[in-house]
This record gives sequence, C-alpha cells and structure tokens, in this order.
Amino acid sequence: MKCSSFKSRRLPILMAVAGLVLTGSAVDAARSRTLVHPFNSKFWSTTTEGSGPAVQDSKGVLVFTLPAKSSGETFKTHAEWRPLVRGDFDVRVDYRLLEWPAENGVKISLGTGEGSVQRASDPGQGGEVYLVHFDAGGVAGTTPTTDAAGKLRLTRKGNILTGFIYRNGGWMTLHSTVLPAVTPVRVHLSAWSHDRTFADKPVRVAFDNFMLRKEGDASYRSRR
Repeated sequence: MKCSSFKSRRLPILMAVAGLVLTGSAVDAARSRTLVHPFNSKFWSTTTEGSGPAVQDSKGVLVFTLPAKSSGETFKTHAEWRPLVRGDFDVRVDYRLLEWPAENGVKISLGTGEGSVQRASDPGQGGEVYLVHFDAGGVAGTTPTTDAAGKLRLTRKGNILTGFIYRNGGWMTLHSTVLPAVTPVRVHLSAWSHDRTFADKPVRVAFDNFMLRKEGDASYRSRR
C-alpha cells in the first residue's frame, strides 16, 4: 500500500515549563502560559540502528524510512522525547503510512520503557494489526486493521498502563496491565523490523500531532 497524499504540516510543541515537576501555584502558572517550539533536537533525540533506516523532520512531521535493503538482526528508527515523565500521563500521536506494502514485517509504536501501543504488519502476529506490548507481560490486545492512518495513545494512571487506538470517532482500549513499579520514563516513537521478518520492500511512516499531558506537572502538546 502506498499513500502519497499525506501533506506535511508544522508540528509546534506547546510547552509549559518543560521538564520541571511543579506544585501549588507553580502548577497554575504553568497551565496558564505556554511557549511554542517546533520539532528540534532540544526536545527530541533521534537514533537509527542497523543498515538503511533513516529519520527526517519534514516541516515538523517526523518521517521514518526503512528502505528495501535495510538489514540487521534488528534495524529501526527511533525518536525520544528528552524530558523524563513522572507520575500519571496521557501521551498520543497521529501516524500515517506513506509506503506500507502488505505484510512488510514492520512495526511502528508509541511507547515508554514500560510498554508500547503498536501498528504492525507481521504475518507472525496476524498480519495487519494493532497491539500493545507490555515489558512485564508481553503482547496483548491484538486487533485486526486496514488503517493507513490513525492515532495511538498510551496512559499511565497510578500503576495501570493502558494502550488505546482511535476508532469510529472515539478511543478504544486495547489492553491494560498492572505495573510492578512506577518509575520516571521517556516517551519514544519507533519503526523497526528484523532480517527474519522483513519483506525487503520500502516502508515510510509519518508521525504528527504529538501530545503529552502530565498530571500535576507541565503539559506538552502539538497542534496543526
């Protein structure tokens, strides 16, 4: 599948006092004023692994590319939001599959060190699916899909981590898990595959409209 109609848009990140844990009146002040920043290396770090993968900021939209000749035991593109996230959070992102051959063997995800919500094209996990992967519990909530664009969401409330997708005008819960411990995490976006599963066909994916809401702390969000 090749989706060429995606139009790049700027991805400003509205940020209220980035990276600080705030209490009392400081929280109110942070909620009442915002600073605007486009995607840049001050707030994101990007890495690649293996041979071939690349990540590009296209006017504020992150574009991940895995060429047909990508190789490695694991090869991937990865973008990480630099500030640590503590306590409860709600993080969301839009994605669009720009080039996505059927059963290409690639997974894309929105995640943290505790787990991720994924859009996958993997014959070993049902073909074209959504799923969540929890580091402490493995794969759950596998749901078939034909979506070429959509929204991924991950929340942590107390010690409950939950993965969602957007379907029929609302958020659909894929699965939840009880975390053995709650620790500071970093949010990341990824696209990856392996030599043993990759179909050797080019894949390109765009991420846009990243939003992170943090209870009792700074809120970060993006808008078109």
